[in-house]
Amino acid sequence: MQYLDWCHEAGVKVLYDISQLGFSAGEKPPMNYSRDWDTEAWVAAVRGNVSLVAAHPAILAFYICDDCCPGD
Repeated sequence: MQYLDWCHEAGVKVLYDISQLGFSAGEKPPMNYSRDWDTEAWVAAVRGNVSLVAAHPAILAFYICDDCCPGD
């Protein structure tokens, strides 16, 4: 939160990265799209992180992924 406070004081907006929250740790690739999106661990990790910072004035947006769905 201190980092976000500093960013706000400096007039900087933050793209908050939640792309790795709650996903399979240590796997290659690190995200298992067939199971991680729908797990209680993922939901809890995202809710916990997003609810902590969502109202902060330095938050511009939440970064969720690059090419999340291969083949799309």
